[in-house]
Order: sequence, then structure tokens, then C-alpha cells
Amino acid sequence: MSKNVFRPFWNLDIIETENWLCEMSTYGYYLKEIKTATKVFVFEIKELEMNEFEEIQYKICYHKTGIIVASGLLLKNGWNSVFTKGKWSILANKNDKAQIKTHPSRENLLNRSRFIKYSIGLLLAMWFVMSLMPMIFLTELLL
Repeated sequence: MSKNVFRPFWNLDIIETENWLCEMSTYGYYLKEIKTATKVFVFEIKELEMNEFEEIQYKICYHKTGIIVASGLLLKNGWNSVFTKGKWSILANKNDKAQIKTHPSRENLLNRSRFIKYSIGLLLAMWFVMSLMPMIFLTELLL
């Protein structure tokens, strides 16, 4: 059995998405795939007899080249690839949060977030300046 959840802006707040995925695992919903075009998360529902679900730690990775290479160190520390599509991959670790010593790199993800933030800021600044231009020209014409 599976459950589909629509999350349109999941890739803008990565840490919140990772925490949400971890919370979903405590309810027995384990990530199966993400339909990136429709922004739908597909979960596999596992039912246990005593309702004791394991908490899974998720990390979202972004790779500029689209080549995803799981390092031996990550594999040795319990990280497994749950989902990979294009430049995105999601790694999961079933170990306790305190036992996890190694985490995937966030450099490409931070660069992507920074680029999006500055692009939106630049567009808003251009919109603001362009909205002031007619007022400046109209006041000059009226004088």
C-alpha cells in the first residue's frame, strides 16, 4: 500500500523537508520515490504489530553534474540511497541520530539555495526600481 503527499516547495526548505521525512517514518511511512514533475512524495506504508516504527534519518543531496556517487565512508556509516533522479538524491540512515558521525556534503545544495535567493532578490529589486520609474518621469514632465 502507498500514500501520495503533495509538497510543492519541498526543495526550497531542505532541512524542513528532511525533518518531515523523518517524522513520516515514525508513523510507518517510508519514502519510496518523488515525482519531481508533480512534486508528489510517494510513501510505502509498513504496518507492524506493536506500532513501533523505526525513525529514519534522511538527507537530501543535490549534484550539479547529475552524477551521484555514494562514497564508501557514507555506506560504511549506514547511509543508503533511497531515491535518485536527475541531480537529486535522498539518502537514508536507520541508525540512531546520536550514532551518525558522517553526513553527506551540503556544498552544492547551499550554492543552489544561495543562487535562488540572490536571483529572487535581484528580481524584486528590479521590479521595485521599474515601478518607481514612471513616477520619476511623470514628476519631471509635470514641472
